Amino acid sequence: STTLNRAFFANVGQTRRQGVDASVRYKTPHWSAYLAYSYTDATYQSGFVEAAGGNPAAGDDGTITINPGDRLPGIPQHLIKLGTTWRVTEKWTLGAVLLAQSGQYLFGDAANLTPELPGFVTLNLSSSYQVTPRIQLFGSIDNVTDARYYTYGTFSPTTAVYLAQAPTASNPRAYSPAAPVAAFGGVRIMF
Repeated sequence: STTLNRAFFANVGQTRRQGVDASVRYKTPHWSAYLAYSYTDATYQSGFVEAAGGNPAAGDDGTITINPGDRLPGIPQHLIKLGTTWRVTEKWTLGAVLLAQSGQYLFGDAANLTPELPGFVTLNLSSSYQVTPRIQLFGSIDNVTDARYYTYGTFSPTTAVYLAQAPTASNPRAYSPAAPVAAFGGVRIMF
């Protein structure tokens, strides 16, 4: 392609990001919990036309038309976090965080013409043990259920780039997968 990897940026007019952040917390000597919710309405307020950059919903001229009210790509509308901590003993603590996020449009689909990246739910667990006032052992497991989800999406050319791993690739949707289940631990030493 004569235009592959050649681009420029231009202002697109007005955008608006508005929403609500709400949270509630509860705490006792042995338990604490929180619930947080974010709603983000991020939209274009001006219309414009842009080169589609591999978007399969592009018109015959290779462009897409963005209208006022179309959502900005890459920004989920809903995000929920639910967390709890349990102090098992004076030295031992367990924790859990559940994260749920709604879908988001792919970068390159400012006109919202193709399906969104799917939403997802993840669960993270943690624990710590206070050996002494200055030494703590800790560990955590992220994405305990090994949920398969994507953190980013865009479009990639399928005709101009040959993929040895997928020589007949025809779907231009390209995703960045999230990390699978992961565990780590360590020692904190406070001076």
